[in-house]
Amino acid sequence: MTKDVEKVQEERLNGESSGSGVVAWMMHRVKPYTPPWIVTGGIGVVGTIGSLAWEGNAFAGVGLTLASVGLTAGTWFMAKPTGPQRRIHSAATVAAASGWLTCASLAGPFVGPLPHLYAIGGATLAASWNIRQVFRWNPDAAPAGNSAGLLDAIGLSKLKLGKAKVTETGQVRVPFELEKGATSDELTKALPNLESATDVRPGGFRVERDPDSHRHGVLVGVPVDPLSGTTWYPGPSAPGGSITEALVIGTYDDTLPL
Repeated sequence: MTKDVEKVQEERLNGESSGSGVVAWMMHRVKPYTPPWIVTGGIGVVGTIGSLAWEGNAFAGVGLTLASVGLTAGTWFMAKPTGPQRRIHSAATVAAASGWLTCASLAGPFVGPLPHLYAIGGATLAASWNIRQVFRWNPDAAPAGNSAGLLDAIGLSKLKLGKAKVTETGQVRVPFELEKGATSDELTKALPNLESATDVRPGGFRVERDPDSHRHGVLVGVPVDPLSGTTWYPGPSAPGGSITEALVIGTYDDTLPL
């Protein structure tokens, strides 16, 4: 991660040192942050045009008010899958923009405090979206595959997990090591929390203990229960064979013979 950050920083600093090169570099850096400001300018233009068509119009006032409420409510509803901060930010932006647009269209964009609200509020909202965009890239963030957050959630922050392996039968096997003084019983008690945190069916995880250690073992995950459906009896496993051959009377959850 550190090397990637250093590489990005070096690419930013490298470039032409001439005047045209500096201007081109600045334009390239500023361009991703211009959309909120363009939208802010567009709201001002639309408000001015709206005032020419609807200033003092009561019916337009009703329509614009309903449209503002509908847009704000729709934004709040559609932003539900996102995080709470983004949802509130989006709905507040739409409410402020549509509210100003309604007032400007009915009374005029230069009446009373409207121009000041536009200048201060528009710049503040645009800058807030720029700040959000800046923090989307966080070089100090943990890698996507980091399991620290998950382990904290189930109360086993000091549990060390090895490299996960997926078997041909769909099992996920992860070797683990507990801290000194802990036993695999603690991990077994935390399995329901792990299943809840990963949204796996009850009983989807189990612990295979190491007979030579209290701290080591294998965490086995079977996300889909192969025995949940109907399993047809395949018939005798060794018809006409010797009585010394092992009998197969079923299958384990990994579909291996029982």
